Amino acid sequence: MLTTTLALLIMAPQVKLPPMQTVTLGLFMRGTRPQGISQDTLTEMQAGHIANLERMFRERKSPAAGPFENGGDRRGIVILEMPATAAAKEYDQDPFVKNGLLKLELYEWMVPKGMFAYPAAETFEMQMVMFAWVSKGPNYQDPPRDIDNQNFPAHVNLNLDLMRQGRGLIGPLTTANPWALGVYILETDDEKVMRTWLASDPHLKSGRLQLNHLTLYMGKGLFKRLTP
Repeated sequence: MLTTTLALLIMAPQVKLPPMQTVTLGLFMRGTRPQGISQDTLTEMQAGHIANLERMFRERKSPAAGPFENGGDRRGIVILEMPATAAAKEYDQDPFVKNGLLKLELYEWMVPKGMFAYPAAETFEMQMVMFAWVSKGPNYQDPPRDIDNQNFPAHVNLNLDLMRQGRGLIGPLTTANPWALGVYILETDDEKVMRTWLASDPHLKSGRLQLNHLTLYMGKGLFKRLTP
């Protein structure tokens, strides 16, 4: 069954979408530390966790990953260019996931094709970015009101323009969940800058959607600009 967002995308003639692809967004959640585990063992497990991420990047399976700064139970993210069923298998031997220190939640995320740069791992630097998500706001209704349908093209076109300006990666989640309808990874760690970029979004202005965010530590140059 089509989600409301996907149905609106198909029916909105004012939106000219680029070719799209569905990737898997993995959200690492805090797990349980095994009783009596030593710090040396944790250090070894951390090395194994990072090695698994680096392997998937080299194999061009995972174009981006990183930990949250002060994310609470949300510990970090990973993007995988594969279905969620295949993505789960890539973590069978990850020591943090295998031993329950991290729980991995997997969501289908629709983004434009060709946005992942896969730069040489030894050349990119690390940076802080904004991981933001929109959830149902106080004025959210389903099915949408007439005004929501009228505002939808401007909402989508703003997000496409941000990607054309090289300001990040944006798209709707197509996996039903209680926390997010869409996800943004934006090339700034300044909340005021982020809100300036999104200030004209009619869905945010009307209260149909509300914006949430965390800062995320990840590599520079991982995403390309969206080409017209």
